[in-house]
Amino acid sequence: MKLELHLHDKIYSVESQDHPDITEMAELFKGLLVSAGFHPQSVDSLFELDSQWFTEEEKNLCNAWKDMKVQEYQDNLYKNDIDLNKLEQNKIDFNEAE
Repeated sequence: MKLELHLHDKIYSVESQDHPDITEMAELFKGLLVSAGFHPQSVDSLFELDSQWFTEEEKNLCNAWKDMKVQEYQDNLYKNDIDLNKLEQNKIDFNEAE
């Protein structure tokens, strides 16, 4: 048995010597999707199988980390890190430069 996925001008394939049942076929297809570049969490969310790429605890940690990074980015988005004293010291008077 052979599964092939044609995506973005590339071919991804997986072969099995035995005759897999539907659950084994789904497992093979999951691996094929991940090898083609899809994120394992996205693939896991589509299939209700016993084996998952991530445990629920790992998914929760990953989501918490993403939320933390988004919050950190938003907090720093409008942060003014310019030292105004240094800016004043290095100020150039373009009128004097002529």
